[in-house]
Amino acid sequence: MFAWCSPGSYVCACPHCRFDTGIIGGSLLFIVPEFQLAPLMQGWIVSASVLGSLAGTLAASRLADTAGRRGTMRIASVAFVVAALLLGWSPTVTVLIAGRALMGLGVGLSGRCMS
Repeated sequence: MFAWCSPGSYVCACPHCRFDTGIIGGSLLFIVPEFQLAPLMQGWIVSASVLGSLAGTLAASRLADTAGRRGTMRIASVAFVVAALLLGWSPTVTVLIAGRALMGLGVGLSGRCMS
């Protein structure tokens, strides 16, 4: 039971996730009119980073065992750079969601390896 509660609680308590939640709240004011988003798509945009962070947190321990902590941090850094490029480009909502999920993956990988 603890093995499943620990990653889930870490994702919720992660300072990166709290910061991201505050930023996306203000960004939605500009994203919604740009893409004419329905509430369901707004929810996907907001929750994509949390889902990515959950996946990264669950995968980080196994990845750190095989690639090492530094290797895992390098993978997380690449995920952050690619996510930043996708989020800066994002011509469609799908690319925006994919970029936020990749950013969350980087948060999950790096957060689990630093703790």
